[in-house]
Amino acid sequence: MKRFLPFFFLFLLVGCGNHNVYVSKPKPIPNWYLNPPKSTQQFVYVTGSGVDKKEAVLNALNNFISRYSVTISSNFETKSESFGGGLYNKNSVNNIKATVKKFEVSNYDLIKVQKQSFDKFFVLVRVDINKLYENVKNQLDNRFKEYQNEYHIISNENLLNQFVDLQKLLKKIQKEKNYISILKVMNNSFNEKSYLSFINKVQNRLDSLKNSIHIQIKSNNYIFAEDIKKYLTNKGIKIGRSDIRLEINVNKKNSSSYMNLVIYQIYMNVKYKNNTIGSNFFKVVTTPHSSVNGYLFNDIKKLSLEKFLNLK
Repeated sequence: MKRFLPFFFLFLLVGCGNHNVYVSKPKPIPNWYLNPPKSTQQFVYVTGSGVDKKEAVLNALNNFISRYSVTISSNFETKSESFGGGLYNKNSVNNIKATVKKFEVSNYDLIKVQKQSFDKFFVLVRVDINKLYENVKNQLDNRFKEYQNEYHIISNENLLNQFVDLQKLLKKIQKEKNYISILKVMNNSFNEKSYLSFINKVQNRLDSLKNSIHIQIKSNNYIFAEDIKKYLTNKGIKIGRSDIRLEINVNKKNSSSYMNLVIYQIYMNVKYKNNTIGSNFFKVVTTPHSSVNGYLFNDIKKLSLEKFLNLK
């Protein structure tokens, strides 16, 4: 039996040596990924990769947005001379690029998908520029409908509320000029006049209020009242006899703590024809020899008119 053992092991070695070990070759990267179809005026082709199909598509759309933002901003510079209504500003190019990067691309076609390995996917995506244009335009139209409703509501407020609320509205709609410029670049037939007309309408109404609004100030602290006059003047509000009255009452009391501090309490009421339309309260703690006016005014002048008046 022992004589046959070497032959047995030799047989095992020879037998095992005849088994072929197959190693799968990596799939070649698809040609459509390396050389995607050329884009046209209507369709843009982009590729992307990721650990799964979802991530690959997302990366492809991000690639599209990055490329398209450069294309739009470049075309914007080229066509800027033909833009009317104050749309063009040399500092606007970066804003245009940043705005395009906020686009949500929902209308796209997944043309090709290849699973390269268990954690690698390649995709080819086609974006329809016409559908993208319609999507962006519809969103802009919906926002402007909301702005117009907001303007109608503001128009029924008292003059001071109108002044504050129209400033907020104008700030929002001024940002829409980027989208208007982009749509104009995307489609030459886009008519921007109605949008710009509404923006000008809000601006003109605000300018009219600046010329007509006066606030009468009544206070038991003359120095502090003078500081508030400066603040309001800087915000575009004129001081004088008016149905709008700002009543300021400054109370001073000593702190009960051992630090011997002084507490100033400032109560403010904004009245329109004797009806309270806003109120606010400020408190300053200082040393006995310090002036309340300097401390408080430095804080107040940082506030927006909306936060300062705290209108209802």
